[in-house]
Amino acid sequence: MLKTLRFSSLLALGLALGACVALDSGDDDTTDESGEHGDGKGNGGGNDSDGEKPGEGEYGAATRFFLPTGEQVTNTTAPKVEIDAQGGIHAVYPAYAGGDAFYAYCPSNCESEKDVSVVRFPTQGTVANAMLALDANGKPSVLLSAYAKVYYGSCDDDCTTDAGWKITEILDHGSDRDVTGNAFALDPQGRRRFLMHTYVAYLGIGQKAPQTDWVSCDSNCHEPSSWKTSTIGTDIFRSSELRIDGQGRAHLATVALLGVNEGTTSEVGAYLLCEQDCDNPDSWTGPSFGDAYSSEYEAVAMKP
Repeated sequence: MLKTLRFSSLLALGLALGACVALDSGDDDTTDESGEHGDGKGNGGGNDSDGEKPGEGEYGAATRFFLPTGEQVTNTTAPKVEIDAQGGIHAVYPAYAGGDAFYAYCPSNCESEKDVSVVRFPTQGTVANAMLALDANGKPSVLLSAYAKVYYGSCDDDCTTDAGWKITEILDHGSDRDVTGNAFALDPQGRRRFLMHTYVAYLGIGQKAPQTDWVSCDSNCHEPSSWKTSTIGTDIFRSSELRIDGQGRAHLATVALLGVNEGTTSEVGAYLLCEQDCDNPDSWTGPSFGDAYSSEYEAVAMKP
């Protein structure tokens, strides 16, 4: 049974939830319908009945390449991608370590790395999460969450050049906060919104008081004072997907970390809707879906 949640009552309801875990049976090793192993490139071990060459299909040949980083080759991680109304491909992704992130654009006829224009965003500290949103005209904005700072970037001219972008540090939270998932979105008027939460300490060691904030800017968003922060929950909402529809309603798919203050934590998946006044915690309500899986003990940590 789905349970209706509000930010202010998530803890009490979350403790009563039963497990509802969806298992993923997929793995990196692929097989085709005959049971033969593929080659790891999308090509099965059997013969193609339609006579197409490997890598070709309805939309032509696919070209694989690393995410470009300009003249200086850099390892990258966790790209976010949006496609505009003309089919243009916009992406943003952080450098793996050492700071900075990249914006990349490729037109609708994108075929290779040579078609991609790249802009580098300088930051202080490694960017843990780079987020991207397009306005009604297809212009991109970015939000970069580093260890201690949050950066906002916008493009009003030629987004394929450094000169077309402006990047501003809008928050310095001293590593107490974090922005995770796709938690950045624009409303129909182009106003900026994102969710921020207390930093989740490794294995709970030194965990600070949990809370989730709604952060908004209506205009002059390169002025840090234009951003308003409102606490909308006393639990941690992370790995969030925030979308705002044409009526201005905010939709949130998230993982709620409950029970931090009680010393016994649980993580539950949830969907919440805010129709108006989203800086008010009582404006958010929706169902929870059961336990979310995560593990800090794998070779690579598995986030919820």
